[in-house]
Amino acid sequence: MHIYFYLKSFTIDLRKRDGTTKAVHGLAVGLAAHNIPVTVLFEGPQTSKTMVAGVTYQCFLHQTTSPSFQISAGLQAFLRQLAPRNDLVILNGGFHCSVYAISRILKRQGIAYVMAPHLNYDVQMFRKRPWLKYPYWHLAEHQVLNDALAVQILDRRQITVLRDRGISSPIIEVQNGFEASEVIDRNELLWPSCPDDPIRLFFLGRMSTHTKGLDLLLEAFSTLIHSELNSKMSLQLVMQGNDVGDNSKLLKQAVRLRVEHCVMLREGDYSIPPQQLMADQDIVCLPSRSEGFGLSALEAMLMGRVLLVSEVAGIAPHILKSGCGITVKCDAYSIQAGLEWLLTRRLHWKEMGLRGRDYAIKQLSWNTIAQKAIVDYEQLMHHYPGQHNANWSSNGNQRSRVSGGFESE
Repeated sequence: MHIYFYLKSFTIDLRKRDGTTKAVHGLAVGLAAHNIPVTVLFEGPQTSKTMVAGVTYQCFLHQTTSPSFQISAGLQAFLRQLAPRNDLVILNGGFHCSVYAISRILKRQGIAYVMAPHLNYDVQMFRKRPWLKYPYWHLAEHQVLNDALAVQILDRRQITVLRDRGISSPIIEVQNGFEASEVIDRNELLWPSCPDDPIRLFFLGRMSTHTKGLDLLLEAFSTLIHSELNSKMSLQLVMQGNDVGDNSKLLKQAVRLRVEHCVMLREGDYSIPPQQLMADQDIVCLPSRSEGFGLSALEAMLMGRVLLVSEVAGIAPHILKSGCGITVKCDAYSIQAGLEWLLTRRLHWKEMGLRGRDYAIKQLSWNTIAQKAIVDYEQLMHHYPGQHNANWSSNGNQRSRVSGGFESE
């Protein structure tokens, strides 16, 4: 079995990797470490082919790395050479027209593919630009998911959402992980030593107000700032990431809430490792209304930070199991209450942070995740008839692997 990953915007430049690119790269390297042949396919302004750590990275000529129904001619020719039953393609990206176009090519050839959307198809996700998402869902996305050999999710709780939306394909859970190079020595970790030091709250990710719940975080932060609890505390909030057009709204909200003096918005900077960005932060916040996993929260765990994460995030169960933070509902009141609880636990932040770090190192390395994923992929390919996933789904074997094998839904 040769596994191919497709992510149109993948880049081999470490300084420009977003969360999805990190996830694809990490899983690919993890699979290769277990002697699985792996190739990452992507499109860009010039062709290239390199091999690093056992993974082949192949870029095909295309005028843009943005989603497009037009697929590189070179990539189309490459896909025509793939062999049914021997090759498996992992398509990465939800609501991505390039993924739809590739899936149609693979379907015609009888090549098995797994759909890895890297998001949760919940109600909140559809509430951002619904006039685009609902038509695309019915015309394209639904078909891509149901024609897949399996849908690869980040959190088993997302099974219910997919079934409720009429997706009958088998489902496997492959969580996000970390690479060994992301772990710094325990002795290099720092925690606040002076009670009078400002307490720094930090968000790192795409600056999407609705999806990431940044308006809710600002509202909760404002309440804290003006509350009696903060009479002896100095709080600061830093939100950093690529502006998707919402930064001006966030700044206006901060002024309206009278917290602009202690709120800072920073541009995303992939040239600085997340570990370095989080090194002097205290509480890492991920208050998303909709979240596939929350890779930045995992990076915070590795840095020994305490976390506030919305309960919908795929990483939320790991936060609870490790005891490194708190999970909250997606509303300002719950976020405020969660922050207040963390502030009362300030003397225990180091202990909590180390618990989260130890848990992540044991449970969420790409090597461990890849080992489990190989079992899933091999079982899927063993049952694949080599024609079309609908032939398999129609016999009633619509199952979901959530741990230790396939379980009926």
